[in-house]
Amino acid sequence: MGGPPSPAPVVWIVDADPVEARRLADDLTAHAVSVTTFASGDEMLYRAHQERPSLVVADVRLGDMSGTELVGLLRAAGVRAPVVMTARAHGDELEIRARAAGIVHFAVKPVEVESLLQILWRTVAEEL
Repeated sequence: MGGPPSPAPVVWIVDADPVEARRLADDLTAHAVSVTTFASGDEMLYRAHQERPSLVVADVRLGDMSGTELVGLLRAAGVRAPVVMTARAHGDELEIRARAAGIVHFAVKPVEVESLLQILWRTVAEEL
């Protein structure tokens, strides 16, 4: 796996569980990644009109919408960053719906930061 490019890539995390969002944010920040956490899909969509992330990590269940709904709304807002969907448990139907919405990876919590970093570094390298 390559190291972080400069400037730091930006990862957006939205999770209804603030403890999980903070844990993941702390893990990514330790690897020179800039992280913004959101408490809701609506907060993330508002920010999408102002800036763009390198990677989005979204829980499948948010307080205001589903993760798959969020992916569709992000795409409609012009956000093309890859999306990693997270859930407490794996379900084939759930993953199929998430992949149909356009995610690149489905991860069961707790999410392993190494898998996110691999996706992130690959994405950033493709943008160069």
